[in-house]
Amino acid sequence: MWKTWKESGEDPEHMEPLLKSLQPLVQNRVRTFAGRVPISREVLNAEATRKTIRGLRRYDPTKAQMHTFLTHELKGLKRYVVQQQNLSRITEDRANKVGDYLRAQSSLREELSREPTSQEIADRMRVSVQTVTLLSQELREDLLDQPGVESPFINETPRSRGVLRLIPYELTPNEMLVFEYATGYGGKPKITSTGEIAKRLGWSDSKVSQTKRSIAKKMEKYL
Repeated sequence: MWKTWKESGEDPEHMEPLLKSLQPLVQNRVRTFAGRVPISREVLNAEATRKTIRGLRRYDPTKAQMHTFLTHELKGLKRYVVQQQNLSRITEDRANKVGDYLRAQSSLREELSREPTSQEIADRMRVSVQTVTLLSQELREDLLDQPGVESPFINETPRSRGVLRLIPYELTPNEMLVFEYATGYGGKPKITSTGEIAKRLGWSDSKVSQTKRSIAKKMEKYL
């Protein structure tokens, strides 16, 4: 499968079965950290798969067995965990709180047919009014009036659909957050508006736009 993938010019269609066959190796490394560090299993999977892909591109069958070579490549996941675990803890905690705030606000808005008060949101979230006020202020400060960028996920040709299935393996955790909303990946609601994605993530419009451009550059490699 590796040879077929290389001879096809690293066609995404041939990468998918190759990566699937290597999942036992990838998951064995992910299990070393999953549940033991403040980084989600999804993030660990993404990083381990990215390292596997980089290893496949560098692999020389005349010098080593594939599993031996990739096992060595995946040792780099430990360095990633050490570098990211504190940052991930802070990022995920804030993202979870912002998500809870937005869900509570939306749910109460539908139930009450009006904008809910801070106290009502706080009661629904089971947090203090001060926490709700802080989250509300953070969201307002992040909602900058910045122009959006063209979504790279509009043209759904068979080729692009194949790329959309595989591009998550190439994305950083932040890129993955935007990708999920921009495409509906992983069951997320599909959102084409940069501003709306920014609201969901608690980011500025400019940060979402920059992340979209980064994703688009990675997609160009396949398209």
